[in-house]
Amino acid sequence: QSIDLIVSDIRMPGGDGVYLLGEVRKKHFEFPPVIFVSGFADVTLAEAFHQGVVAFVAKPLSFDDLINSIRYQLLDVRDRWREGPKTPVNRRFTRDLPSLAQAEEQAALLLGRGGFFLSIDDDLPRVNEIVGIKLNLQKDVMTLEGLAVCRWIRNGNGPTKPRGAGLEWVQLHSSAVEFLSRLCTEQKRQPFIPKE
Repeated sequence: QSIDLIVSDIRMPGGDGVYLLGEVRKKHFEFPPVIFVSGFADVTLAEAFHQGVVAFVAKPLSFDDLINSIRYQLLDVRDRWREGPKTPVNRRFTRDLPSLAQAEEQAALLLGRGGFFLSIDDDLPRVNEIVGIKLNLQKDVMTLEGLAVCRWIRNGNGPTKPRGAGLEWVQLHSSAVEFLSRLCTEQKRQPFIPKE
């Protein structure tokens, strides 16, 4: 019998959600999606998304937020990213990058299954702010364009952990969806939003 989705608290009697996530990811890098629920700061958002969590719902719990998150994560990625939120976007980030491989080597851009880390020298977006994104990967002949919501920020910690934001796609052009799906499957990318 297959499991469609896991909702786990981080703190549980006899174990914890981080251990459970690790065991699940040993069996498959992507499925089932895992949503964390917690009222504690046992794990940072950056760490949770890096380990493969697809959503984080804070306590005190809003059951509407949890149900909406579950419904969203159970959608096929093409449906999930087809239409973005109807919220006005005040900020856009555009980058012309030589290639994905070079951008990842320099930690300017790190792609995950549901989002990405983007190195940002200007003002960082606020957590939960929706921003416009256009990433031109020149040698890959691919433009990743759409909307993303900021899930976490980092003020920088040297060349391997530059200043930037962890962003989750909420809208993405269909050709980019195919590119990302193929890339993540072929390379078995576990992080939902990579942090390093």
